[in-house]
Amino acid sequence: MFGTPTQLKRHKFGINLLLFLELFGAIFIGTGLWFASRTKIDPSWIRTQGEVINIMEGNYYSGGRHSSIRPTYYPIFRYSVNGQSYQFSREWSSSEYPVLGSKEEIAYNPNRPDQAKAVESTGGWIFLLLFPLLGTAVVVLAPILFIRSSKRS
Repeated sequence: MFGTPTQLKRHKFGINLLLFLELFGAIFIGTGLWFASRTKIDPSWIRTQGEVINIMEGNYYSGGRHSSIRPTYYPIFRYSVNGQSYQFSREWSSSEYPVLGSKEEIAYNPNRPDQAKAVESTGGWIFLLLFPLLGTAVVVLAPILFIRSSKRS
């Protein structure tokens, strides 16, 4: 208790941490933009209802303290264009089990009706936007923290 007072040491925000955070942020931005581009639907595509006719099951590993392998589901949709029936599977899996026979909005290419995508809900888009937003925040904040740390030293 008595003797020389101890001072708290501030950790330096070094160039290595700055570069790591910039790379981390760039990866998040790129991943988010890539996912968003994959789910974006061309405005010329025609929207219609697709019916869930089958479900493919996949697995993902949930790491951490209570890690396990958990199922994910890919609904397979059927839709018709001019009397011709087409099928496709959603590109992204979900942990929520789809209901067979349920209807969801899809969009297909009028020039190639065999090309289709499921229309993402608002919640899905918000989730997809979190990646580039988080990445942008890291890319912007890292240099600010680095400069503040450099001025303190």
